[in-house]
Amino acid sequence: MRIISRPLIRATYHKDIQQFVDLGCNRNGANVIVFSAHGARSRVQTGKRYRTRRELTAFDGDINLSAGIRRLNDKLNRSVLILDSRWVGRGLQSFQEASGALGVLGFAKKVDSVDSAVFILAVLFKLHENGALGPTDGVADHDLPSDSTAQDTVTEMISSSYSSLAKSLGVEISF
Repeated sequence: MRIISRPLIRATYHKDIQQFVDLGCNRNGANVIVFSAHGARSRVQTGKRYRTRRELTAFDGDINLSAGIRRLNDKLNRSVLILDSRWVGRGLQSFQEASGALGVLGFAKKVDSVDSAVFILAVLFKLHENGALGPTDGVADHDLPSDSTAQDTVTEMISSSYSSLAKSLGVEISF
């Protein structure tokens, strides 16, 4: 498993994500992108419709993630986005569709940072263990994991051994 850690910077986060998913080593299996920041979720009325706005606090200002993620739509089809911020993970289906991501995981409740970190590390470990993050050297293309491997892994986690932690965090997913 390869991990690249970058600070969340409003001015560069699109470029950072694009560079990460374009790396040769990330062409097989799912990419996992964790947005870990203070955040908020609000509903904004535009005409007769309401839109959900997911905002994260970056080092250089707030990011309207709901609007900004659309710029990466064609790049995220193999990516699982983890929104590590309280309340930002509610109602993820429209966000997942707008982002074009393989899947999205988020927290719909106020979360304790230690609990969310434990859950996210467990998710990363299980994705790696189940082969969802791609093959190691020497694996043929026909042995690549299917898109459902990531979804099956996360679904299993929130319904089995990590179900009580997932419930306390309000874990929601959309694949």
